Amino acid sequence: MQDNNYKGQNLRGHSFKNKDLTAGDFTDCDLRGVDFSGCDLLNVKFCNAKMGHTKKTGLAILLFKLLLGFVGGFIVTIGNFFIWSIARDILRSFEIDSTINRPMGSVSIDNIIFIH
Repeated sequence: MQDNNYKGQNLRGHSFKNKDLTAGDFTDCDLRGVDFSGCDLLNVKFCNAKMGHTKKTGLAILLFKLLLGFVGGFIVTIGNFFIWSIARDILRSFEIDSTINRPMGSVSIDNIIFIH
């Protein structure tokens, strides 16, 4: 049986891919960016271990989210422009004679301003 005692070690960025780590001890270890894919982690201790993404990975995720936000905002803006353009053309197709006597307080189509 192999020794799985890594107590207190700095294992940042290490790969344990497809290893049997049964009953291992990672107490007080720095495990940021460690690859545990395919590992057997039965009865493994992770007390006070530091885990998560490295700063580089976190920054890459943040930049990707910002890019998705900008792309989504751009798509929504373009979509709104086309919808309002179509609506404006449809409303303009209903030619309303502004010389007709209308009740006080009514609004004709030529009084509406479309901003896009």
